[in-house]
Amino acid sequence: MKKIVLLVVALMLSMTSCKRDNIEDVYTDFIDSINNCTAYEFDGEMEVKHNEESDVFQINVLYKAPSLYRVAYQNNESNSRQVLLKNDEGVYVLCPELNKEFKFESAWPLNSSHIYIVNKVIEDFTSDSSHEMTETDEDYVFKSKINHHIKKSLNNQRVYINKSTKELSKITYNCDDTAQMILKIKNFKLNPTISNSEFALDQIMKQETSLIGEGKITDCKQISFNNPFDLEVATNDNEEITIVSFKGDKNYTIVYQEITDSLLTTSRIYDEFVMLDDSLGFVSSSSLTFYKNNYEFKIISGTLSLEEMIEVANSIVIA
Repeated sequence: MKKIVLLVVALMLSMTSCKRDNIEDVYTDFIDSINNCTAYEFDGEMEVKHNEESDVFQINVLYKAPSLYRVAYQNNESNSRQVLLKNDEGVYVLCPELNKEFKFESAWPLNSSHIYIVNKVIEDFTSDSSHEMTETDEDYVFKSKINHHIKKSLNNQRVYINKSTKELSKITYNCDDTAQMILKIKNFKLNPTISNSEFALDQIMKQETSLIGEGKITDCKQISFNNPFDLEVATNDNEEITIVSFKGDKNYTIVYQEITDSLLTTSRIYDEFVMLDDSLGFVSSSSLTFYKNNYEFKIISGTLSLEEMIEVANSIVIA
């Protein structure tokens, strides 16, 4: 009788162990851990692919429930650093190289799918009743639809949970089965103790400007436009501002000028921001503004889509 009882207990323990590794349970545990957490933090490497080329960013993400977010990222090639911040005062982008912050009238980060915001990743999963679960030798893989507000071709995400550690290891945004954005996650910490001061704008700016030091601005010898839509070009120069007009099926204008102290002290509130190849772009009605080296660029158009304006911005070369 004693042997039978021991056998039953062993079988129950075995069944419990199997259940713990069941992919549906891993998925549920992952969803619950994020939905119920007080905070999370992680470092990562994010690759954004553009046809044959790609840009790589080092990224640090900090979240404190219910609504504080800080995302710092640095382009590996240009070393340009910027910080996305949501605190109790609003949504900001901090550009420490310019010693300037920009405020947004935005519902970021839950207004669209963002690969680096795990809360939004979870929300996309739970809102997609047709999400899929598969596994490889190393990972549990969860797939769902996404709603990317810029690149509509990005139609699904895959989340990888390591089988050995049960920790989040990678997220990809994909065009069908081709990964276009890849976020490799390192040092994921769930429920760390985080002070509200970590989301204070002045403190972050002070830390960031101290981190980059004086910063380096490369002398600009030439600005060139690749003209991706092959339009007729006309240039108008004056002492401070250059205006380049592109006319044809898709009309648009690029206005650019060197960054000055007076330009930086001018207050700006933008509607939204978007990620470019090596910086962030700031969106208002029919325009996209961004900063490259020591210049401010503004693309103005009533005919280009936002995705097309981003393509134009990425085509501008400073040598």
